[in-house]
Amino acid sequence: MPENMRLHTSEPEGQAFAGRVLLSEMTGSELILHCETELGRLTVTTPRRDIAGGQTSVWVGLDTDRALFFDNGSERRVNL
Repeated sequence: MPENMRLHTSEPEGQAFAGRVLLSEMTGSELILHCETELGRLTVTTPRRDIAGGQTSVWVGLDTDRALFFDNGSERRVNL
């Protein structure tokens, strides 16, 4: 997982938004979560030990100073 994103099972302090897990895939030592959030759908990879496989909701902490954003249509980077 990029250093600018962190997954939490309860609301952390700082900037974070709620996500509802649509699909959870286990791949060896990692867990791939497909989530619906207020920012849209996100696919997040995290170490399996950090989040339980049956988790139905997560909090995504985001360091906006280090995040990269892309336009969905053109797939080009968006400078905020």
